[in-house]
Amino acid sequence: MKTTPQAQAIFVILGLAGMAIVLLSTSVYGAGLSPDSATYVYAARSLLSGDGLITLGGNSFVVHPPLFPTLLAGLGLMGIEPLDGARFFNAVVFGLIIFATGHLFRIYLRTWAVVIVGTASLLASVIILRLGIMAWSEALFVLLTVLFVIYLSKFLNERRFVLLLLIGILAAFACLQRYLGFTLVLTGFISIAFFMRTWTFPEKFKYLAFFISVSAIPITVWLARNYYLTSSFTGVRPPSATNFLENLGDILYTVSTWLVPTDYVTVASVRIFFVVLSVSVLAALLAIVLRSSLRGRTDSQALQLAPAAIFVVVYTLSLLIIRTKVAFYAPVGDRLLSPIY
Repeated sequence: MKTTPQAQAIFVILGLAGMAIVLLSTSVYGAGLSPDSATYVYAARSLLSGDGLITLGGNSFVVHPPLFPTLLAGLGLMGIEPLDGARFFNAVVFGLIIFATGHLFRIYLRTWAVVIVGTASLLASVIILRLGIMAWSEALFVLLTVLFVIYLSKFLNERRFVLLLLIGILAAFACLQRYLGFTLVLTGFISIAFFMRTWTFPEKFKYLAFFISVSAIPITVWLARNYYLTSSFTGVRPPSATNFLENLGDILYTVSTWLVPTDYVTVASVRIFFVVLSVSVLAALLAIVLRSSLRGRTDSQALQLAPAAIFVVVYTLSLLIIRTKVAFYAPVGDRLLSPIY
């Protein structure tokens, strides 16, 4: 659907409402903190003091990418203390997530009422709101992901070079925000390689080489810096204590909580039943939608749908594989799965 001035105004109002909710929620005690939050804030403060990106223990900052603490340090140059900066920054990002999601829904949905209701529902989404009130890096990563999917869909349809440059920059920032940003690079590669059937091989190679260069060079430089300082690309991480099936179960359970309130079920057997039921219903609905919508769907519409579907699959599988190899701070849950939510 085409964007109307009225729709743009509604998206802006909803975005501003989201910012207000985050600022109100953090007005008394500030942004929520976790061990990751402390690491980001300390690294930002050390950068402001001229010591570079340093962790709480005085070690080089390598476990996380550098973008978030660097942005907080940038706010520090403007006189905003990094901890306060995290609060204001994620409030703005939360508002932008709502605004961008409105345009994402506009691409995929056919009724303005559903678009508006869907966008407004994020104001009450605990999963996304938590990203806004915590001093975490996920909020900006979600925003970059939504924008990437929107502009990758536009590039596949319009094939304009400026859009290729834009999605390359968005993927590069995502990699510098979270290491799982490589899933955006992989999503772009698969989309261009397999959904541009009318292009010759030299044309595909040229566009893929440019996209990979723009999106991957910044994080490659960062990883090289890490290895030079610590002989490790992303820091020393212990092996995972959970196997593939356990991690898969965590993912399926988390997805089930988005559909039915399984968290409030105390009997284990009943909870398992609801998990299986909700995931089965979701799979059936997706099958019905795909079967009905792909019949008679034009190539242009298929290209619009492809990036989001590819990203969900690539991100989920990547997270599952990595979580099986190395230990995380917590089981796979809402926070890690928020980009596909």
